[in-house]
Amino acid sequence: MNGTEIGRVTSSDGTSIAYERVGTGPAVILVDAAGNFRGFSPMPQLAEALSEHFTAFTYDRRGKGASTDTLPYAVDRELEDLQALIDLAGGSAFVHGFSTGATLALLAAERGTGIAKVSLLEPPLGVTDSPPPPSGISGEVARLIITGRRGEAYEHWLKGIGVPAEMLAQMRESPLWPALEATAHTLVYDSLIPGTMPPDRLAAITTPALVAGSKGSPGQLRNCRRTPRTGAGRVLHRPVSHPSPPLSRRAASRAGRQQHPQPDTRGPAGESAIRRSHRSARQDEQPPGNQQERTAAHDPHRADL
Repeated sequence: MNGTEIGRVTSSDGTSIAYERVGTGPAVILVDAAGNFRGFSPMPQLAEALSEHFTAFTYDRRGKGASTDTLPYAVDRELEDLQALIDLAGGSAFVHGFSTGATLALLAAERGTGIAKVSLLEPPLGVTDSPPPPSGISGEVARLIITGRRGEAYEHWLKGIGVPAEMLAQMRESPLWPALEATAHTLVYDSLIPGTMPPDRLAAITTPALVAGSKGSPGQLRNCRRTPRTGAGRVLHRPVSHPSPPLSRRAASRAGRQQHPQPDTRGPAGESAIRRSHRSARQDEQPPGNQQERTAAHDPHRADL
């Protein structure tokens, strides 16, 4: 398949996951980070680069871009989404994940879900000498979403990961901004993911892994490469360059057109779901607005803007 195929696959709970497939060869599925979707991500460019030798899949994680959402959220549902794509690819695939997407890749590999190998870009795994992440960001994001202030929620998260005010102003004026606002509730979802893979469980994973850190990232993110052994032996570690070109107006326009209405989190059911998600995040996980979520979509040196 030399051209790009745009399609949908249905997850176990009925959620419709939008994907693109390009290239010919063994399947590789690209799992994105917090705040990212196909219209605002380095993954489509990576898929093009891989397409000469691989069949590369990019997709919008649930609640983002053109994918739908189903409440209540659980990390296991995201693993089912990934499994649906693996099944679509023929039952076996390589998986590359970025940040929280890398954690999802590890969780899926732990389950033994047809993943041949994984590559992980800056997975938010705990390392002993990492400073604690800033607190309170996910709580404020949840509060703003509950009160219907999605734009403010997304902006608060961007500020929390260090996006400069000048860039925020430019993003606010971008035709992509409504699509970003619509994904704001998924920032709370992503806050639940990092703590689901404690380092002491890595030994049970027998899938070969490559862990990479971007040369341009802060030291805390590069530390993620010093992970413990997996069951397959010590993972390979590589520093990599991580350039990403500007997002074209065409891509921004497409993202806006593809955006599906998201669940109404202002009503009692949605409000309760957000509160439950936030309560779990405060008790068990790291908030999404930490340096481990300084994604390519939001770093001024690696931005898809």
